Amino acid sequence: DYYEDAANYFLVGTIIYNGEPNKLVMVAAQSSGLEGSSRYFFADNEKSLTFLQKNSSPLDKDTTSTLGYDGLDRTKFTIDVTTDISDLHNFPDVISGTNPRQRVVFKGETEYWVVSTTFNNTPAFTGTQGRSLYGSIHNGFFLMGDGPLVAEYALQPDFFDKDNLVPRITWANGEVNKSEYSYVSMGGCGSSSYLKVVDPKDINVSTDLVVVGKNNQNDLIYELKDTNSQRLKDVFNNSAIYPTTESGKPKLAYEQFLATRPLLYWVDPFGRLVELQNSKFQPQAGDLSLSQENDGCIGECEAARRTHLFRAGIKRWLGSGSHAIQ
Repeated sequence: DYYEDAANYFLVGTIIYNGEPNKLVMVAAQSSGLEGSSRYFFADNEKSLTFLQKNSSPLDKDTTSTLGYDGLDRTKFTIDVTTDISDLHNFPDVISGTNPRQRVVFKGETEYWVVSTTFNNTPAFTGTQGRSLYGSIHNGFFLMGDGPLVAEYALQPDFFDKDNLVPRITWANGEVNKSEYSYVSMGGCGSSSYLKVVDPKDINVSTDLVVVGKNNQNDLIYELKDTNSQRLKDVFNNSAIYPTTESGKPKLAYEQFLATRPLLYWVDPFGRLVELQNSKFQPQAGDLSLSQENDGCIGECEAARRTHLFRAGIKRWLGSGSHAIQ
């Protein structure tokens, strides 16, 4: 049916399991958000299927029915809780470029089929290990694995405090910043990208910005030259993120708003212009005005998809390559 067809099946390679060759099969069901998909790995010896729990997304803990919330028919396979194919998830925790500050950290795995329509085939940079990384839609970087998996990495700015909240900035007048800033793009469920990267067409560093300080890495920190910029006015006028106070007092006057340095800009080690927004004016995850229209539908559709997935059992294997794991 429709939900069964929504799953994707990959022949990852061959493993030696219980002393004999088995096909290693991955079943991926797409979900929403940055996490990508639920992934289930099976050893298939043509006579039976074994679910490899350590390498797979968690199963539903409800064992009272053969068909759990995850949609997997328990009558179709046995479960192995001990075997671990260690080189299946062989992505490094950190990758650095030729510039030591081009240091990106592992954020998670997804499948190539999930990102294939947005995949940029031009490498963004090459790590010191000689592996090419490609730009991702979340302003992170993709690293191709040997099989169907793709890892996503992101730059974490290196001039914030240990809690990753307060950027270490010294203003031009010698004062030290004490305000919290966010460098991610926010959506209804939280961050929607790892960095809020600004399109060069929207802001030109040379003509649209003015230097207001330096961070502890000696990078220049900028503000918008035009204090009547639409970007500033959008933040100021957005009632979803800048309401009146609980006591009913009006919001700050525009001049007071500007004095808080609501938007800052920084050029990261990859040459991208990143916008930092004062957390006083940052949308909160779960704000009803931002998330209510979508979250309920996503949750309902995900529950329905999982309930139907595998109702008829595993019906087809689609090969994606020949990655042998011995």
